[in-house]
Parts: sequence; structure tokens; C-alpha cells
Amino acid sequence: DRSGLADVIIIGRGGGSIEDLWSFNSEKLARRIFDAKTPVISAVGHETDFTICDFVSDLRAPTPSAAAELAVPDIRELYMRLDAYSGRAASSLERRLERSEERFATLRSKLMEGRLEAYFSALAERLLRARELTELLINRRLEREGNRFTTMSEKLSALNPLSILNRGYSLTTKQNGDLAKASNLQVGDTVSIKLNDGKIKAEVIEICEEIL
Repeated sequence: DRSGLADVIIIGRGGGSIEDLWSFNSEKLARRIFDAKTPVISAVGHETDFTICDFVSDLRAPTPSAAAELAVPDIRELYMRLDAYSGRAASSLERRLERSEERFATLRSKLMEGRLEAYFSALAERLLRARELTELLINRRLEREGNRFTTMSEKLSALNPLSILNRGYSLTTKQNGDLAKASNLQVGDTVSIKLNDGKIKAEVIEICEEIL
């Protein structure tokens, strides 16, 4: 690796017992393989054997002979593969050109026959109908929400205790709040009476607990 003369390094052993392969589990060897500038193919033992150098190498081969095949591929096979790639690329390009020519011919035919103009006219009509439908749906939604708001306002107005003042009633309060019972008053207390057009203060001179 230090000489820089090798294109690839194969480290391997053709089979053996676990003891025969144990040297390939060396930490020192693993670090050397990992730090190597030259690509390393690990081919230790048979296909079912694994050692640490298998996991730090650039490539693992099941056997040393397989490593040799990976390191020195058959030039004829490479040429055949390149020919296959070239053929597929040419076929793909030819198909794309054919599809482009067909699309161009179709567009030209539509333009010549006025179909393209009719297509855009129909598209504009569809967009106009979609816009009208959208506006209709929005107006309906606003109308429903407006009706809901009016109904809720009327309900709130009906529940407002001050609204009864318009019908001739009054609202009597003390300093500490509304009055619900006559028993909450004593003779001499000052009360506030709210009417529709104003407020008056009065003094209690008599308490009657009768219910009319």
C-alpha cells in the first residue's frame, strides 16, 4: 500500500479451521486495512466464514478465486455490458423522440383545425362556472351565518333583564345588589328603583310580605 504500485490488494486464505483463520481477527490488521489507500478485497475462508477483516475491507468475496474474478473482470464481458447499456440508451432516446414527434403532430393538428382555440374556450367557460358557483356558495354561507347572528341577538335581547323595563316594569336594588325577597329589606332602608326613563331613590316605610 505504501509503494502505491498496486491497483487492488486481495487478503485471503482458502478455508481452514477457526484457529487457522483467527489471525484475520487481529485488531492491528483491521486498522491497517481500514487505513489503506489501496482498495482491499477480503477473501478469507469459505462463503460461510466471517472475520473482522471482512467488515473493514472495501469488498468481501466468498472465496479467493471469486476475489480474483472481482479484481480482474473479463474484458469481453465488460464490452458486452457496455454494448447492452449503449443499446438500451439508444432505444430509450429513440422512444422519447418518437413520443415527442407524436405530441408535436397532435398539437399541430389541433391548431390547424381550430381545436386548440375551442379547448381554451371550453376551459374558460369551466372556470367561469366554477367562479359563479363559488360566489353562490359563499353568499349562501354568509346568509346562514347572518340569520344565526340575528336569531342569537334576539334570544340575548329576550333574556336581558333590563328589556322588561320597556313593558312598564321596574328593577329595585339595594347597595349590595338586586332584591329577590322582601325579607331582605328593613324599614328605613334606601333602595334604588330603575325605570325605563330613569332611576329614583326611595326609603322603605312599610314591608308587606303578601304575594298578590
